Amino acid sequence: MTNILTETIERNTNTNNIWKGSIFESLTQESSDTRGRWGEDFLQTLIKDVTDFEVEWDGDSNTSNECGSIYDILVNLNRTEAKTAMVGYDKKRQKQTNTWQHENIYEENKWDKLLLLDIEPNGFYITCINHNDMCFGDERHPILKKKSTRHLSAWKFDTSNAVLKRGIENGYSTYVFVDDFKNGTYKEQLREYFERHFV
Repeated sequence: MTNILTETIERNTNTNNIWKGSIFESLTQESSDTRGRWGEDFLQTLIKDVTDFEVEWDGDSNTSNECGSIYDILVNLNRTEAKTAMVGYDKKRQKQTNTWQHENIYEENKWDKLLLLDIEPNGFYITCINHNDMCFGDERHPILKKKSTRHLSAWKFDTSNAVLKRGIENGYSTYVFVDDFKNGTYKEQLREYFERHFV
């Protein structure tokens, strides 16, 4: 009976330990809404820290604006939608999937830039996509080679190691190691990245 008890518990509980000891570990205990809000706050604080851009973030209060646009952060007058995802975990194989899921991306021109913050235990990726470059429906993004899929009234755009590798090779994405973040060597890298996308 003990075997049945322990086996069924192991099969049906989260054995995800890839975050153990990671600076991001506490985020795994939060709801996706809380992680999303943290991601917005982190990105807007980061942009302010490494650039001289005008940045406005009002938490959840600028989700609907008088002009009808919906976005999270205003960066150099660019209406910026931010999406945060933590790397997936395959419970059966007990390893990370190297995929990140981003939902509720609206096709209507309610934003100018899409910032994807993709987190893994040792660091994070940032990807910037212009609204004009975003693919909706059956088209694949010409550089990232990825399609969006319909998700309720909006779209879902997932990333993977392959997508992010193409993103880095073509200037859409950048990656920061936690260790580089801790010692401050990331600043020049991110300043150049944000200036390339928001100037």
